[in-house]
Amino acid sequence: MAATPIDEFVTLYEDLHRNPELRFQETRTAGIVADRLRALGYDVTTGVGRTGVVGVLSNGDGPTVMLRADMDALPVEEKTGLPYASSVRAVGEDGTEVPVMHACGHDVHVTCLLAALERIVRGEAAAAGAPSEPEIIPVMSAPAVVNDPDAVARTSAVLASVAMVVDPGVVTGSEDVGMFATAAGAPCVYWLLGGADPALSTAPPLSEESMAQLRSVPSNHSPMYAPAPVPTLAIGRDALVAAAQEWLAP
Repeated sequence: MAATPIDEFVTLYEDLHRNPELRFQETRTAGIVADRLRALGYDVTTGVGRTGVVGVLSNGDGPTVMLRADMDALPVEEKTGLPYASSVRAVGEDGTEVPVMHACGHDVHVTCLLAALERIVRGEAAAAGAPSEPEIIPVMSAPAVVNDPDAVARTSAVLASVAMVVDPGVVTGSEDVGMFATAAGAPCVYWLLGGADPALSTAPPLSEESMAQLRSVPSNHSPMYAPAPVPTLAIGRDALVAAAQEWLAP
């Protein structure tokens, strides 16, 4: 059976972007993910960590690969002006009503992962002025993500066959994927997927002029954050598939 055209995943992405949900409220998103995984033949478990979805595709003995995507959106009012911009409002954890936006690209995460999982299940696996000092009160934390150097080198080589790979150095971010890897005793490889429209930069890639142009592009967590679905979704899908194929190889 032929894989779904990327245009259909663009439609899915726009739907997810238009209908964001705050953390632990992602019932609609989880339902979409679960339904799609079941349709592809995955063994699906829902309600993991309250709203999480786990899909397992078994194919006998051999290596196991875990691919993961975030689903939650942020309490940010979207100001991109996109035709599929969010106008959603929801009640946050503190009981107040807040605007909701996929300002961190988790709609991209979900779409890329679903596209990759479909490709894998089709058989292709076989062949991104305060007046006083602020009082900072930590309310949540997670351990730093530490990539396995050897696993990164192995995975980077296949990612380079999909798109340009750049080492961003140490970045400030904490994701639970590292906790999963530690619990499983597996090497962790966490990468960032770029989503800026290539047309926004007219200079040679990675040049000083190009980097200066890209720094002016709104980043994630901004109300103006608007990743370009094309080619971001196709690159994200292909990167996940390539990484899975590398680690599933005998």
